[in-house]
Amino acid sequence: MSQFKKTLILVLTFTSLSSLALAQTVVGTIPVGAHPQAIAANPFTNRIYTADEPASQLTEIDGASGATTSIPLGPTSEQSLAAAIAINPITNKIYVVNVVDNNVVIVDGATRAVSFVSVGLHPTAVAVNPLANKIYAVNSDDGTVSVIDGVSNTVKTVTVGASPLGIAIDLSANKIFVSNSNSNTVTVINGNTLKTSTVAVGNYPDRIAVNSLTHKVYVANLLSNNVTVINSSNDKATASIPTGIYPVDLCINEITNKIYVLGLVTVISGGTNATTSVPVGANPEAIGVDEIRNAIYVANDGDNSVSVIRGSTNAVTTVPTPGLSPSGLAVNLLSNQVYFSNISQDNVTVLNGVPLP
Repeated sequence: MSQFKKTLILVLTFTSLSSLALAQTVVGTIPVGAHPQAIAANPFTNRIYTADEPASQLTEIDGASGATTSIPLGPTSEQSLAAAIAINPITNKIYVVNVVDNNVVIVDGATRAVSFVSVGLHPTAVAVNPLANKIYAVNSDDGTVSVIDGVSNTVKTVTVGASPLGIAIDLSANKIFVSNSNSNTVTVINGNTLKTSTVAVGNYPDRIAVNSLTHKVYVANLLSNNVTVINSSNDKATASIPTGIYPVDLCINEITNKIYVLGLVTVISGGTNATTSVPVGANPEAIGVDEIRNAIYVANDGDNSVSVIRGSTNAVTTVPTPGLSPSGLAVNLLSNQVYFSNISQDNVTVLNGVPLP
């Protein structure tokens, strides 16, 4: 287990649980900027951030009070689009990729100061290694990954495959995995040397998730309706697991070693690769996990609801949301609240999470 996750669990252990009595209840709707989709939480500061379209502002939500602050993201073109957001909770910096302006906007979470780093063409995804303080922007139009040093903001460029889309990091191995949608491969980047290797996967790989405890990587192949399993220790594909149609997102509970894949949720046992199907709402768009409480949350864009899956039993509770088209979510492990960005209504729904067993 990474030192970062150990620290987070330790903090949770000493957090008062009195506020966790209410579960699976919508407790608020918070107005944010136009068309929020990307959303992320810093559990240490209890701040939640939505990247609003166009990419002219970030909305900061105070997790305790629900108060919001708009953070202008500086000069951007009228067509700018914020595609993704990632946070380094240790340095308290927020990274937003700007698709049209080909840069990463860096926001200091303490001062709200904004700076910019130029990256490759059409960046669509971003990931942070908080232990190494490195940031990785995936540039889909030129087949590269921009590696940003979190201290100096200097950039190195790594060539990957055609039309890269997804990215995930094995924190304990310091390896970065990038899905190349038009070459049906995953590029493995050594975080220390930036040397690369290539692994063949299914048709149109998109989202990736990594279990840093087992060193297994799971790649959702959108047009093959399956997940490729890669052994991070030797960068070899070891299995292809059938899922529901069009797997659009996935997440992992490293503690239980279970993998959860959207469309219809397919639960994969990391030990045996056995699968179980779990029905959720219409047109699910995003999935996230609370590893401590063993709860999985699904944003259902098609029927304006949230599906809450109990990891121990796969029992599902459906919670209607007042927001329209929930399409992104962020889990705050310390506050036990889940935030759903409603792209059609310019607000965020706040849900009380499942309490500790």
